[in-house]
Amino acid sequence: MKNYLVLAMFALGAVACEPGEPKNELATLAESQCSYADRKTVNTLSNREGAVRVTTTESEKWVDIYLNDDPNTPYCPCNIPESLSVEGTRVEFTAEVKEIYDNERWRCQPIVLKSIKKLSSEGK
Repeated sequence: MKNYLVLAMFALGAVACEPGEPKNELATLAESQCSYADRKTVNTLSNREGAVRVTTTESEKWVDIYLNDDPNTPYCPCNIPESLSVEGTRVEFTAEVKEIYDNERWRCQPIVLKSIKKLSSEGK
């Protein structure tokens, strides 16, 4: 009986300790996995809200983030967690915008995420 009481207390504690704020999902990935971490930072996006868009072809999968206030510019993060790489996921993030060299053409603006969290369906 004593073991059941201890187990019940742990279960209640686990439920009571669930955070009310969405957790930062970036802890699962390292910046060293970014293929453009060596590029110069040209801008910083701080605490911006947007939505994830996923495009798949026969051979590739692209995950982009579109800002709420700039729906025409896709940002392609090199280190977005797989758990957030789902079409329509609402996120808030901070990122370094990386340079695109003069001789390059990109379909998106490369970014390295510094923090990211999933937003609830209400927006926050």
